[in-house]
Amino acid sequence: RRCTQPGSPPTRKRRRSFVHPHPELSSPTSVSRRASPALAASAAVGAALTIGADVVGQHALGPVTAPVGVVTGLVGAPYLLLLLARSEREGR
Repeated sequence: RRCTQPGSPPTRKRRRSFVHPHPELSSPTSVSRRASPALAASAAVGAALTIGADVVGQHALGPVTAPVGVVTGLVGAPYLLLLLARSEREGR
């Protein structure tokens, strides 16, 4: 904790976060032509899921707002468990 002036309340240093995609994935020549539509579809579905979770967290729960990570986890956790159970049955 740091004080800016004597008698002032302590301030906290804010963390800055930035996620950058791997350079090989961000260059258009690195992705094969066959994988490119699947990658684009995956990005579109992920963006739609995140925006949908944000809208649900902000508006659908009434006066209470939920963080986007909580709403995404509520959707993603059961889906992950479903995929794990399905892969166990198929013996993968």
